[in-house]
Amino acid sequence: LSFKGSGLVAPRDLCILAGSAYAADGSIRIVSFSIEHALCPQVPGTVRAHVFPSGYFLRPVEGGHETRVTYISAVDLGGWIASAIVNYVAQESTASLVRVRSMAARSQ
Repeated sequence: LSFKGSGLVAPRDLCILAGSAYAADGSIRIVSFSIEHALCPQVPGTVRAHVFPSGYFLRPVEGGHETRVTYISAVDLGGWIASAIVNYVAQESTASLVRVRSMAARSQ
């Protein structure tokens, strides 16, 4: 993955391995983390970010009409980034869960 930079922020790239597991109780675990791999070299001109083990744990709530979501994210964006930008990105990644919830509600 790579992301364009803007203004004072250099472009970033990542090499991530992701997977999921489905349990008999209906829960879903989605995990991702950075890896080093020959087929995923750093893109020239970017700063390599690092994703520590992160992911989602989705667990059905009794009654089957709700899902409890636990989201854990730990990322080192590498290089220097103003704290205001880091805080904005953190808020936006959490806000994406709200958007997913809204989409799921509309689809029912």
